Amino acid sequence: MRISNLRKSSFIDYPGLLSAVVFTQGCNLRCCYCHNPHLIGKHVDGLITADEVLSFLQTRRQKLQGVVITGGEPSLQQGLVAFVQAVKELGFKVKLDTNGTKSDVIQTLLAQDLLDYVALDIKAPWQRYEQIVGTACDTKSIQRTLSLLEDGTVPYELRTTVADDVLSAEDIKDMCTSTKGKHYLQRCRPDNVLRPDIVQKKTELPLEQLAQEYSTKQKIICVR
Repeated sequence: MRISNLRKSSFIDYPGLLSAVVFTQGCNLRCCYCHNPHLIGKHVDGLITADEVLSFLQTRRQKLQGVVITGGEPSLQQGLVAFVQAVKELGFKVKLDTNGTKSDVIQTLLAQDLLDYVALDIKAPWQRYEQIVGTACDTKSIQRTLSLLEDGTVPYELRTTVADDVLSAEDIKDMCTSTKGKHYLQRCRPDNVLRPDIVQKKTELPLEQLAQEYSTKQKIICVR
């Protein structure tokens, strides 16, 4: 596990639970609006070991309820399954934030009952994915991850970051009407993004109006 940072407590990263947040290092996408560009590359000074994180969690078993594993992209980490097993053995619930590109890893975690909540990023309509994420991308694998969640029993949410220079109202309609479950539209903040030359202004699309228009009994859309 390549862990770059540990947030020792958070009220906002795991719905309803006080949690620690583990940030993994390295991502296989290059989204122009990425708010954690320092987590994309694999090389960084001051990495934290998995044992250090587990030792900390051992001391917080009576104070924290959950652990969020985010990044970067956690499913790229070779030691992820073993790490999650160790976290679960300490009695914590585990939330995974993922871009869904490694559906085989997600499937393994779900099959072993190691996840209690999943947040899946949906970056764009499938036909525009590689344009938005800035690199070659296996959208079929992301769709498999989505199907695992939609057909499974583990609570999940979908998340889409909306930048006016990147996604249109039509793109949002495409994404929101082709999936099920709770879907959060997140307004992009143009500060500290990977590609400030592309993302230059705050989101001005009427997201609340779009969320209301496309919400159904099977699809709940919210704005963050």
